[in-house]
Amino acid sequence: MTQENSSYYERPYFVKEYEAILRWLDHMQPEDHFAWGTLEIPAFTVYGVIQLADIKERIGLLNIVDEKDDESIEKKNFKINEIIKEIIPNVEKTLNVLRNQCPVEVLGFLDLELDNDGLHSYQQSLYLYAQLHPVIITIKNNLNKPIRTKIRIQTESIIWEDVLFLETVVPNIFFIEVQNKGSLNHIKITMLEEKFSSLLINVEHPLTGFVRFEIVDSETKRKVPVRVKLEDGKSNYFFPTEGDLFLDMGTRHHPMWFYTKGSFGLNIPLDGSVSLVVSKGFEYKNDHIKICKQNISGDTLHVELHRWINMSLKGWYSGEVHLHSNVLPKMDDLSGWEILPEAEDLDLAFLQVFNCSGQIFTNEYPMGELSGISQNTKSIISFGEEFRNNVYGHLCLLNIKKNILPISTGLLAGKSQPDFPPNAHVCDEAHNQNGVVIAHSGWEQVFEPEVPDYSNPGCFETPVDLALGKIDLLEVNDISVVSEWYRVLNSGFRVPTATGPDFFLSNCRRVYVHTGKEFSIDLWLQNLKKGKSFLTNGPMIFLTVDEKEPSAIIKLKNKKKVVIHCCAQDERIPISHLEIVFNGKIIKSKKVLEGKETLELDFEWLVDGSGWMAARCTSLDHKFWAHTNPIYFEVSGSLFANKEDIQVLLETIIKLRRWVDNRAIFENEEQKRELQSLCDYAKKYYEEQINMLTKTEDFEGKNS
Repeated sequence: MTQENSSYYERPYFVKEYEAILRWLDHMQPEDHFAWGTLEIPAFTVYGVIQLADIKERIGLLNIVDEKDDESIEKKNFKINEIIKEIIPNVEKTLNVLRNQCPVEVLGFLDLELDNDGLHSYQQSLYLYAQLHPVIITIKNNLNKPIRTKIRIQTESIIWEDVLFLETVVPNIFFIEVQNKGSLNHIKITMLEEKFSSLLINVEHPLTGFVRFEIVDSETKRKVPVRVKLEDGKSNYFFPTEGDLFLDMGTRHHPMWFYTKGSFGLNIPLDGSVSLVVSKGFEYKNDHIKICKQNISGDTLHVELHRWINMSLKGWYSGEVHLHSNVLPKMDDLSGWEILPEAEDLDLAFLQVFNCSGQIFTNEYPMGELSGISQNTKSIISFGEEFRNNVYGHLCLLNIKKNILPISTGLLAGKSQPDFPPNAHVCDEAHNQNGVVIAHSGWEQVFEPEVPDYSNPGCFETPVDLALGKIDLLEVNDISVVSEWYRVLNSGFRVPTATGPDFFLSNCRRVYVHTGKEFSIDLWLQNLKKGKSFLTNGPMIFLTVDEKEPSAIIKLKNKKKVVIHCCAQDERIPISHLEIVFNGKIIKSKKVLEGKETLELDFEWLVDGSGWMAARCTSLDHKFWAHTNPIYFEVSGSLFANKEDIQVLLETIIKLRRWVDNRAIFENEEQKRELQSLCDYAKKYYEEQINMLTKTEDFEGKNS
């Protein structure tokens, strides 16, 4: 057998090294290493690389050959080459993920190059943090041919040695774990065959230590659930090795935050390079602390959180009406739900069961308030349902007693599933159960003749259901998309808004509802439906007109001046814009470029026509905002509606009717006729409204 042929038998070692890295990812021992959140979802899994077991099995089968048979050896060499070609891109992808996302405090990299002058490295030093620090060594072979050589890696003794075949195209990798001893000054890497070469890499020992964190409320001095981030300013994040914690998977494959009951501990750099950020909803100030020896008493860092406003003392209670749990802790681990809502300082969290392509998520518990954990947390957790169709729209159903099947229709229920029942029927069933119906907005996007893509759902039945009086609230998820809600209000519908984060719990938008001195889930939902509320992702906003709050109907016999007071507050993010809108148009505003913790407007305004009024505020970059629900005006007994806005709703229904006729899937003609009938009823309703407004305009024009 030739030297070249012999070298091929070293190539499966490459798979062995890759396996060692993946094994470390999956089974890292917290007492020996710094914890790293992405280890919860190893890059090996996230990026869908070839299953290692399959590769090992295929290589194992190739070993059953007659080594004296040149033809058999040649076939084996060819097959191994094919396997390596298949795995190379996945290995490189995994290594790139680790380089980009894994902190140097967790995983070291040594990148070496081999050329005619020997081994080289652009790195001057290797930093060792953990007691047993993992290091990935890569060697780029810049010679004109692959070589077979023995590599030795030494600290105070030989820690790794093997004969390897260094490819010119394969990322040659070695996985080692180095004992972090203070006496260790360098690592020596030696190539012992083919061409002797030796390289010394200096070893640095940054100051590290174990720190226990205790986070308490500054008033009660009791530990409180919070959301925490530990980062070094280079997009590297650290996670505890002990204590109750749950990763915030809102950032999907690269979590940054974690939730804790208020105490945890971990090994961490103590040189001031890592910062602690503690967050607890919108009513507490965020704390930012540099981790260094001076801030630590013994081995403990004590943090006090300060509340800048207490909304419950003012009669306001927060809730998120649209929340899914499948990217949060698994529902069979109820302890997580004793932490999460309270860590976000939520009074109410409404989790929604939903159906995606026939798979139903988070339906393990009955509808309504979740028993068994709510007594262990100040937050109330209640299960509801999100009924979904990507053309009709999505509905959040709160306070229902049982699931309304099939939970989704059309494509979201599975391939070739019927677009039946319509959302109107679902609304009826929810109301029969004393439920609350919240419709998503989204009908003003482009209506395609085909079923919209999963990622681009419409809500094109919502104008129909508004005409039928079946929608209690609209969901508004950002101040930049209030135009559809404004159009609904301008069409004469007194429909308030609510909001929720959908899949992302952390630091997300919520609705504050005013219930006064008493609080219960029933009272909260009752006042939510009335619109005694405001939406926010940070600031607090309060509006009164003649001392009346949102949801009030102010009836005037004639035009009259009213006294308007509005106050927006946020001691975490400065507020730069405060605006009062009447029928969707700004009538008064205040702008402060440098931003302030409090902005106020106090003025008199002449109400000379019917309509609605609301207040809104934003930060300078418009990322943080709040918006009240309306106060309504009836002047001389007239109701407000705008013909142009109604026309937009009518045009949406006409497009929906065309889709029902030509594209929707039904099990029979009766189902199709039911949808056509609903569209036709709503179409007639809006046409009558437009005709009535046109006649009124003509009459007023003749008498002006």
